[in-house]
Amino acid sequence: MKELKCQNCNSNDIEFKDGIWVCSHCGSKYVPDKNEKPQVSEEDKLIKKMIKLFEKRDKHDDIDKRMYYYGEISDCIQDILRINPKSAYAYAGKYLLDCANTYKTLEEAEKNIKMLF
Repeated sequence: MKELKCQNCNSNDIEFKDGIWVCSHCGSKYVPDKNEKPQVSEEDKLIKKMIKLFEKRDKHDDIDKRMYYYGEISDCIQDILRINPKSAYAYAGKYLLDCANTYKTLEEAEKNIKMLF
């Protein structure tokens, strides 16, 4: 997979939005080659997987199924952090897992989060 870099700031934080490549760091825009298809990074794939696992976990009341998804989400977070040790998504997922174990209800977790700000 070809790694894209911004020609202006040399950042590799390039996203495909509305049919063009956009540098998230400086905002430079690039028109893709007509033969080139946007490629999803491994980190982005894992983030989407993590979100889907959270959604599946939240649909179950059975503690065994929720614990299964807890393990799957935890593994996914570790995989994301191996790719990008500074991933905000991974740390947010980690925090949500901790909240799920610490607080009995979503309202309790939200109250605690609001106290942080």
